[in-house]
Amino acid sequence: MAQVFPRTIDLTQCPICGGEAYSEFFSAPDRLYGTPGEFAYVKCETCGSIFQNPRVMDEDLPACYPKGYYTHTAEERDPFENEASIFGGTGIRNRLRRSIAAEVMNPKSSQSTLIRFFARSRTLRQRAFHGLVVDELLPRGGDSRRALEVGCGSGELLAKLRALGWRCEGLEWDSRAAAKARERSGCPVGVGTLEEFDEPSVKYDLIVLHHVFEHLSKPIETIKALQQLLNPGGRAVLIYPNQDSLGAKMFREFWLHWDPPRHLFFTSRSGIRELASKHGFRFSARTGSRAAEVCSAISRSYRSGVKPGHATKVDGLDKLYKAVQMLMIFVGLHVGDEILVTLRKR
Repeated sequence: MAQVFPRTIDLTQCPICGGEAYSEFFSAPDRLYGTPGEFAYVKCETCGSIFQNPRVMDEDLPACYPKGYYTHTAEERDPFENEASIFGGTGIRNRLRRSIAAEVMNPKSSQSTLIRFFARSRTLRQRAFHGLVVDELLPRGGDSRRALEVGCGSGELLAKLRALGWRCEGLEWDSRAAAKARERSGCPVGVGTLEEFDEPSVKYDLIVLHHVFEHLSKPIETIKALQQLLNPGGRAVLIYPNQDSLGAKMFREFWLHWDPPRHLFFTSRSGIRELASKHGFRFSARTGSRAAEVCSAISRSYRSGVKPGHATKVDGLDKLYKAVQMLMIFVGLHVGDEILVTLRKR
């Protein structure tokens, strides 16, 4: 059966700041799944955000996600299924992990100055929790540990959050993926969108949108919904492609993370900062280089005209790309392939 061209609508304003002036940025096909058509992106002259225009209509977006979409594929359970297995084990390394983790979850609980010093390192904090999640998602002192993952796919991250001690729920628009997420994570998972969430009386300490924000057609409404669903002092963590990354500049329209037509917009640091401030959030952000070598390998394949999917082999050039990116991040440049934004409710 032939695929149908998705219908599109013309946008007259930037979905992030409402600016009406924008310029052409690039056009590209769907190199990953072959959705028919060429998809254009423009850059807002006010906040610098990049967005698809004309944009695929909401009603036709599901057709852009094939049955085997990679985030919705169920795999075997994660090695850490519960909190006890995270903090178990003997030996010096496991004892050190437990000590650092305890300090993260209950600051100043340790009598050791050395442990408190170790707990100040993002890298050591992540290693203390077996590297299951990025630092922004670790349970902190004072958290009551109620978490919601929006767009949880087949439940991979949800299972990890639960293993870390979060009391988790998921929300997923695809009912098939939601069923897989329930089975995999053991957590309740609702079907729908954040704007339709039917439990406004429930408040969360952590809400996660892991490579989800850029897929949503109404970012301002999403930010408003996060504000309503968070406890005071709670945080929303948005992880999405960084439009100002080294990869975006090197590979241009062939950069893997543009992913047309599924990615509808890319929010600049200034754009998301303004949006956060306007809706009562404190803002912080950093960029990261997770899987940068894979991004490089696939982007190079796109540029050479090959359709690789996610099975492209990583070689020395791709490892060099990641090393350079990590060095640039280390010296303070915001060039990682993904941006990690934390919005804390005032």
